[in-house]
Amino acid sequence: MSKSWVTRIKNVGLLATMLLIDVSIMPGMTALAASSASTTLKLIGPNAAIVAGQSPTFTVESSSNTTGWEYQFWMDSSQGWKLVQNYSTNNYYTIHDIMPGSYEIVAYALPGSSVKSHAWTSAIVTTRFVDVDSQVHLKTMPMMNNMASMEPMVQAMASNLIDPVYQFWWQGPNGHWTSSGNYSTISMITVPFYPVSPSHAGTYHVMVYAKDGNAPATPANEIWSPEMSVTVMPTVDFQLTPSLISINAGSSASLTLSQVYANDELAMGMSLDNLDSIFTITNAHGQPASGFTISGFGVTNQELVHGQYTFQNAPTLQTGTVVITAGANVSPGIYQITASDPDHMNVTSLPVHLLVNP
Repeated sequence: MSKSWVTRIKNVGLLATMLLIDVSIMPGMTALAASSASTTLKLIGPNAAIVAGQSPTFTVESSSNTTGWEYQFWMDSSQGWKLVQNYSTNNYYTIHDIMPGSYEIVAYALPGSSVKSHAWTSAIVTTRFVDVDSQVHLKTMPMMNNMASMEPMVQAMASNLIDPVYQFWWQGPNGHWTSSGNYSTISMITVPFYPVSPSHAGTYHVMVYAKDGNAPATPANEIWSPEMSVTVMPTVDFQLTPSLISINAGSSASLTLSQVYANDELAMGMSLDNLDSIFTITNAHGQPASGFTISGFGVTNQELVHGQYTFQNAPTLQTGTVVITAGANVSPGIYQITASDPDHMNVTSLPVHLLVNP
């Protein structure tokens, strides 16, 4: 696949910390190159992938003559930040017998005179990120309540990364790749995370990119998973009709419960079998309504407790009819009725407005 890469410059953002004599500033603090504004540095490492057990060397290269300069190296790893080499004329640092993991190596550079005068905040800084045996893969999440979700959920699992962040990509039947957005710490996603019409259902190919949370989003700092194929069913919602109905206290109203696709077409072949359909009635203030009973799916005149009744294991029907009865003592007003399905990620119908006449 192809994607546009936007280089994100890391804002080192550090405060000056005086430690001991020539221990200048820790990573996370601002280094101001006031006296050497024209000098730029680059931290160079091995071109090939680094393997655990090797001893890679990282060297500071300068855009101008830096004879007499001194260099200090810090390193972040799974063990946290550590000063690994204090100011000296050595412009390189070697990690001996490197272990699997991700590393952020930060080098500071100063003219020798600035080191002697402790002008730590004028240091120039350069950073390099290294991944050693870092990996990421995808796995599908288990079924919910022993029922497969219409939209599969996948989870990214990263190893040997510091504070990993993720970016998901998926390719639908139309062949287009879609991104989940910017990198984030969210490691689990529903594919896709928007309603799917029947024409867009089918096989989706999913992959995930991962990187160290501090690293720029460039191919050099990213790892990615193999593609995973998942089957995406059309999004199915509950629908209650009609949307508006008027009755008197002591009388009843019939509602039709259906399963529909995202485009409101009847979900042909879908069944209400074994669905724990929850009906909820609330008053105009959003509070549970009282005084109503419900009938349908083999039961009659069941009282709604705290404004709710659950039809457990409804019989196999593509649509079903329920009857809402307002008791003689129900106060006049507008009520809302919804149906929800907790087995399929709490799908909830749009509300039916029920007007109980004075």
